[in-house]
Amino acid sequence: MTISAHRKKNFSLRPALSVLDRTLSRAGNRLSEEHLIRFDRKVQLLAAGVLLTFVLFVSLRLSLSSIGMWDRYVPAAPGRNSGTIIGTPEAVRSDEWLRATPFALSQARLGYPVRNPSIGGGADPLILSLPVKHFSAFLRPEQWGYFLLGVGRGFSFFWGVTVFGLFLSTFFLLLLLTENHFWLSLLGTLWLFFSAFIQWWFSNTALMLTGANLMFIGLAYLFLSRKRVAAILGAVILTAASVDFVLLLYPAFQVVLIYLLLFLLAGFFLDRRRRHFFWLGLRTRVPLAAASGITAGAALLLFYHDARSTVAVMAGTVYPGNRISLGGSIGIARIFSGFTDAPLSGARFPAEWKNASEASNFILLFPAVLLAAGRQAVRKTGNRPLVYALGAYLAFMLIFVTAGFPVWLAKLTLMSLVPSTRALLGLGACSIYITIIFLSGGGARPGRRFAAAGSLLAMAALLVYGQQLRAAAGDFFGLKYAAVITLTFSVITFLILRKSRLLFAAAILLVLIPFYGVNPLSRGMAPVYGKDVEQAALKLKQKKPASKWAVYGDYVMANYLMTSGLTLVNGTKYTPDFNFLHQLDPQRKYAGIYNRMANITFTLPPAASSAGVKFALINQDSYEIEINPCSNRLRQAGVDYFAFYGSPPGGAACLTRIDDFPASGVSFYRRKPS
Repeated sequence: MTISAHRKKNFSLRPALSVLDRTLSRAGNRLSEEHLIRFDRKVQLLAAGVLLTFVLFVSLRLSLSSIGMWDRYVPAAPGRNSGTIIGTPEAVRSDEWLRATPFALSQARLGYPVRNPSIGGGADPLILSLPVKHFSAFLRPEQWGYFLLGVGRGFSFFWGVTVFGLFLSTFFLLLLLTENHFWLSLLGTLWLFFSAFIQWWFSNTALMLTGANLMFIGLAYLFLSRKRVAAILGAVILTAASVDFVLLLYPAFQVVLIYLLLFLLAGFFLDRRRRHFFWLGLRTRVPLAAASGITAGAALLLFYHDARSTVAVMAGTVYPGNRISLGGSIGIARIFSGFTDAPLSGARFPAEWKNASEASNFILLFPAVLLAAGRQAVRKTGNRPLVYALGAYLAFMLIFVTAGFPVWLAKLTLMSLVPSTRALLGLGACSIYITIIFLSGGGARPGRRFAAAGSLLAMAALLVYGQQLRAAAGDFFGLKYAAVITLTFSVITFLILRKSRLLFAAAILLVLIPFYGVNPLSRGMAPVYGKDVEQAALKLKQKKPASKWAVYGDYVMANYLMTSGLTLVNGTKYTPDFNFLHQLDPQRKYAGIYNRMANITFTLPPAASSAGVKFALINQDSYEIEINPCSNRLRQAGVDYFAFYGSPPGGAACLTRIDDFPASGVSFYRRKPS
């Protein structure tokens, strides 16, 4: 039964509403066809193809993980397949292969606990979006595979939801924004998916974008569908997506996406046709919206009840808890650096921008769209409210990243949680959306003179920009490359202004080619499981489950051993384990160093007889602890097993060697009975 049909049973009590419903029924029927997703043959085939690919992806245990990086630290046995099918594992994707993946595998070994001391001092698995036996897992579909399919396919399922969820949700979002323009929606999806920023930050951004997309789709169906079942489905999608989005708990990206969602919704519902239809059926829609909000709020409150102590510890850390951003830290050269991302690789990037991920960006073409929109406004030929709303969002973000906000405004808007470079995610996604929306609009095409003038203006701007970029990037980009970029994007500007959709699509897909292979296609867990180091650690864990381990030489090896289920006192810790750290530093002398999310490395003191403890900060998220493995402080803390990576502990009389792994440079020791 449709919402309008349901209301007709009550019209005898509301004659005014009956008149309004009859007046707008024709517009409403037209709206339901044009402004919600029209599942025609092309859309059905695409969705079916994506779902079939997802099933094959999981069945074959595929992923886009750089898990193959572990072969560089723990070499595979001769003849053993590393699992990398296409591409090269990227060291810079350390947030994934070095942290998130070992954390998830550690959770699997330990039975998905809420607390895992190898990851942090509190309920860290809850706040790190890891598989965990907690009610919130029911609202996090990306984690279901671990519980239903086992570790190997669960890992692939996670990646499948991440990859194909982003693809489908972006496609459906663009169908709504373009009023069902199939090919432009597909183009926008591919453009977003293969943008350098998304590919280099894939595991950090994909699920967040998917959640924001699904919240928009859920709201659109909740408030615009004439079918009650579709409105209820919209409320369900909104509830699940909003909970999953919030629980990703990375405000630096979440805040910019929430603002993008708000501006998108404003532009979408301010359209006159949707605005009129919005008011119909509110007696059914408002309770559904309230139920969605209450359900999501209740789930988040219950989650917070279980995670609040850990959240409080994280909020109180030196880094990232007390990090405050006021914006204003990047200039035009960095904002538009997506034009020049093609040469980036894990080994080649401008030194000033730290690494390939930090240097990556989007191809921002919104200036051409805003130029055309301004012309339409002057000529009163009309723009969609979406174009104006997204233009306002771009202005908001550009002011923040270039000029910055005062402290009170940054905190009021929550932009204090957003480092300037993280706002590039919002700018990039918005630029793609506004360009695709502009190209999907009807009306007369701008004339060749206007397009040519805009192209020449773009060329002049790009020439000036090229000089700024070369200065900012330390001459990383040569003059010839800058000239090619200037010519290429001047032509693309002309194609946008002329609305030459086919040629524009070909041009964009061509300039994205360097980013198609940023992330490798991998199969299985061979880079981690089945290796001699991992098998030996697993046997020791089974023999003495409660043992605690310290790893000397490199925190990276500590994270690898975590996958065997060992309890590590160092490695990457998201919240400090104060119980352990205060045993090493009872006077709290080094609290300013270790009160942070950090990669922790143990090092040997220069003198074997040294009994002291020293903490040394390496950078904002790494520090070293210099301590003798025979120290009474480690013994009192219950550390009785040790791994040494690189150099053995010469002269440590309290230790007994257990195993050596020369190919990996690892040796295992245990403390002698006292």
